Amino acid sequence: MTWVIRARAAAPGLSRACPGGVGRGKPWGVPPPGVHTGGAGEPPPRQEEARVAVTPEQVGEALGLVLDPELGIDVVALGLVYSVEVRGGAVRVAMTMTSPACPLGESLATEAEAAIRQAVPGVTSVAVELVWEPPWQPSMMSDAARRRLGQPP
Repeated sequence: MTWVIRARAAAPGLSRACPGGVGRGKPWGVPPPGVHTGGAGEPPPRQEEARVAVTPEQVGEALGLVLDPELGIDVVALGLVYSVEVRGGAVRVAMTMTSPACPLGESLATEAEAAIRQAVPGVTSVAVELVWEPPWQPSMMSDAARRRLGQPP
């Protein structure tokens, strides 16, 4: 199975320094170098919420939870997912169906979107696009999916 995974660099998550540089021989309460704690009369530093980096692998795992109801095999193993692109928390997926006449296309796309939103922390938006090029072929299935359908790998 071949599918393209493109990831754009997400904003790096904020890291928390150990108080006082624990493990470096500094007493508790002494900030590590470069950490500004503010002085007299200065407001405390603004704390930003740490961002969770979304990865294409996480999205792929979430898509693996979406089953074709007729076959009972997930859309990734069936080779229906053509690409996953992640930019920060925004996710774009291009997927297809086994046939343009498949009546389940829109419902599987909706399920895919819901699975990503539910299973992947840090996702801010999801776009699932149904595409028809290249046309799906049985050779796009994983070996395990072929075996399950009684086809040679």
